[in-house]
Amino acid sequence: MRLHWFHADIRATAPEGIVFARDLFEGAAPVHQSAFEHLAGTLTVMAVCRSFGPDLPQGMLDQDAYEKLEDFQKTVDPRFDVLNDPVRIIASDGSIYGIFSLSDVLSDREDDADFEQYEQFVIDDFATIIEHSGIISADTRISEVVQIFSKKRARVLYIIRRGEIVGFLEYDDLFKPAGRLAFLSLALEIEDKARMLCQYRALREKAWQSLSQARRDRAIELFRKRYDKLPDNSNTRDLIDCTYLIDYLSATLRPRHARWHGR
Repeated sequence: MRLHWFHADIRATAPEGIVFARDLFEGAAPVHQSAFEHLAGTLTVMAVCRSFGPDLPQGMLDQDAYEKLEDFQKTVDPRFDVLNDPVRIIASDGSIYGIFSLSDVLSDREDDADFEQYEQFVIDDFATIIEHSGIISADTRISEVVQIFSKKRARVLYIIRRGEIVGFLEYDDLFKPAGRLAFLSLALEIEDKARMLCQYRALREKAWQSLSQARRDRAIELFRKRYDKLPDNSNTRDLIDCTYLIDYLSATLRPRHARWHGR
């Protein structure tokens, strides 16, 4: 009870903006759930998807579209790629007719910038009609999107929220900072599990001996710096703790003929 009062006193007197560890984990996943499962299960596609450029009306000529997109880049978003970033074509009733990119118009032209020397086209002719199979909910989790990309072999997925297509997602978008955080947690989790396996009492000596002499020498040097002494036969577990992920994988992913039980 005293700890509860102490926590309350600290919270009451803390400066505004201070975040407590308890706050970070309120509503968090159970302890048995891994960090990757929690992050990938919490982050949705809205954390990594991209928004469209300015909407274009159905029936617009491609030169007019180019000028409008170029103006949007200059005045609103300098990061907008006029030729490649997709935009929505809006029908007269306000619905989305399709998705348009100037790169589709320019693919068969020699000069990617000069529209005046070519016959003008209506952008509707180059619209990509969104299929239901390429639409995912804004609530879709990143962990689910990875599976969707692997199964559908889709290049682009479109995000729907409250009945409206609000953004799009390509596979590379999964590696934006928010997505990287989830995948980093997975890499750290793999490293931790591999280290624990190598430190298991029945396996640690074979795991240590499976490393090359150069890798063992490096671990011994780190052990000496960390503990200010040289290791002996009782320090194998701590020596393994001085190795790296590549060492854990080398020790655990050995050829089948070199089995752990030494047969």
